[in-house]
Amino acid sequence: MSDIRFSVVPYETCVEEVVAFRNANRELVRDLRYFEWRYQRRPCREKAMIVWGTDSQGRKLAAASVIPHDFYVMDGVYPVGLLGDISVAPEARGRGVATQMLRFLRQDPAMQALRACLVLPNDEATGSLERAGWRQVTSIARLVKIVDAGPRCRAWLGNNRPVNAFSRAINSLSRFTSLDGWQPRHGPCRAVAGDVFDRGFDELWNEIPKHGRVLALRDRSHLQWRYQAHPTVRYRKIELRLEDRLRGYVVFHVADNVVVVDDFLAGDATVGARLIGEFLDHVRRERLAADIHVRYSTGSFLGMPWGRFGFFRRRDFQRVMVSLPQGDRYPLFPSGEDMWFVTAGDKDV
Repeated sequence: MSDIRFSVVPYETCVEEVVAFRNANRELVRDLRYFEWRYQRRPCREKAMIVWGTDSQGRKLAAASVIPHDFYVMDGVYPVGLLGDISVAPEARGRGVATQMLRFLRQDPAMQALRACLVLPNDEATGSLERAGWRQVTSIARLVKIVDAGPRCRAWLGNNRPVNAFSRAINSLSRFTSLDGWQPRHGPCRAVAGDVFDRGFDELWNEIPKHGRVLALRDRSHLQWRYQAHPTVRYRKIELRLEDRLRGYVVFHVADNVVVVDDFLAGDATVGARLIGEFLDHVRRERLAADIHVRYSTGSFLGMPWGRFGFFRRRDFQRVMVSLPQGDRYPLFPSGEDMWFVTAGDKDV
């Protein structure tokens, strides 16, 4: 469709149009409160932008958002755009419109002010991104642990005493054949099912070795915005504090009998192991769900030893793709997967 014209405009100039177009072309409908949280309340000075595709009569046929977030990239903090809400009207689908829009976006001057543009696409959008010149830099894997075999056993074998006894035996065997059953506890650890992020989170963030790496900011203001202020999801967290000092945390939510880990951070592998042990104890003690899912870039320099606690990696994964500014304004950018730390929580939805 060569008659489509593309333009990039500030989000604040077309809020109602963005909400209406996005909701008309996506399955999950969002209200204005959600858009205000995602587009306007982020702890980043750069404004959100919208790329529109319109035909010769001015009808909007395609749109995508670029929402800047502060990232640590190599040697300091820079704005990195998160690409999202890629939408194409039904009458324009299958004609290469998304590819044209994403290619235009890469070359637009507004993108040159950003350190990079990042996207965690679904399978449908991946082809358009590749054709438009975006490249994959890492991937997010899903790690799973079954903390309670009871629901599966009862679904397969029925609900009776022998089945329940069998499921308890499986749970015990699973726990004591991994580090889960042998992890020692050191120092006080308090489990918090609320949303308070104190100054200790700034101190932990400042201590994390980041030079030469790429990761979204995880200071207090970012965590408050992402998890405490989210308009639709209730997030919880586990903190590990030794001598009243924050050493690590896990942020998670519960959905469909699954505990979903959205973010985590630990000062080192030893702290990470203690933190996972306390987190698993909390999930069992509170009987939060039968399964736990953790999604993060497993080649990361900030990974925790989930595998030693009985988590296994599923075959599905999500790509992390990037577009860099044209020219040599920022000549250095990491290419190895171990340079990145990306979790499910970095997709700001």
